[in-house]
Amino acid sequence: MGRVLLECNTTAGNQQCGKGTSEEIIVIPVLLAVSTVIVVAIILWKMCKMKKDKEKTPIIILSDGSIDTASPSEVGEFVQLITFHTAVRKNDYLVKMLWCQTEAQPLYLILEAMSLGNLLHFLWKVAQVDTSSADYTYSFTEKKLYNVALQIASGLDYLTGVQKLIHGYVATQSVVIHEDMRVKLCNLGIAFDVYRTGSLSSRRAATTPVKWLAPERLAKQPVTDKSDVWSFGIFLYELVTLGAPPYPDLQPVDVFPKLQRGYRMQKPQLCKNSLYDIMKHCWEWKSHDRPSFGKLIKSLESLMSHADSVTLLTSTSKLELAQYRQIAGVFD
Repeated sequence: MGRVLLECNTTAGNQQCGKGTSEEIIVIPVLLAVSTVIVVAIILWKMCKMKKDKEKTPIIILSDGSIDTASPSEVGEFVQLITFHTAVRKNDYLVKMLWCQTEAQPLYLILEAMSLGNLLHFLWKVAQVDTSSADYTYSFTEKKLYNVALQIASGLDYLTGVQKLIHGYVATQSVVIHEDMRVKLCNLGIAFDVYRTGSLSSRRAATTPVKWLAPERLAKQPVTDKSDVWSFGIFLYELVTLGAPPYPDLQPVDVFPKLQRGYRMQKPQLCKNSLYDIMKHCWEWKSHDRPSFGKLIKSLESLMSHADSVTLLTSTSKLELAQYRQIAGVFD
């Protein structure tokens, strides 16, 4: 039996019903369907908005025992930092990542530490130790100097040659040391910046004190691995002087004009000519005239083979921390 569709009209309070057509009455379920779609769309929109708002909510990261907030972009950069340390961890002369956690919050990155801490502070302690003391922890000979220099040159050779990065702040402040004289490059912020963006930002570049910079960096010209070679020469000066600040007679603002006129630091008192020759080679004005880290490694190995392993290096320079910072131009 067929279904009859009725058409009902209300006129002056009286309802009249009669036979109608299916085309007319079908409007009702269509309207219901459309309204349902609209309701579903509103629900989906609200869900998406809630998700977007949630993404804007600061993420909590545990750092140095305290709770800090970080934006999604900062979290992304932190994850990139972990990726960077994963990429460079294969070299023994760069500080290694021991553990990381990125699958849940809070995020962690744990880097290895060295027993004697910062190399600059180690050298200062060496300068203060009585040479007649039986404590060999802070004894530093010519042979040990070359050993330390070789390790750092090898780390830089890997960073610039294999990873195609620059360190940007080659200094004793950027090295940590263990009691067995193992050393590792740390302070890799500039290298990470180049790894992440492909260029050296002015913000990162400004973190390196003037007295460690190559002329091209002072002139804001393109930076290469040979810029790190110049800084390595300053690093050698720090080693042989047991942590003395470079250009002790110059203010940071006066360094570049003097370098332009051919000035170079004089040979330190206890520095042999062979080591000073390497330093001067690193300080060639034109970057392409400076040696590669590969050549520096060979030169250092040759000198180390017959270096003095008995006589302790000493220093007559006694500076307070405030004095050092003022002369070196380090104010962090």
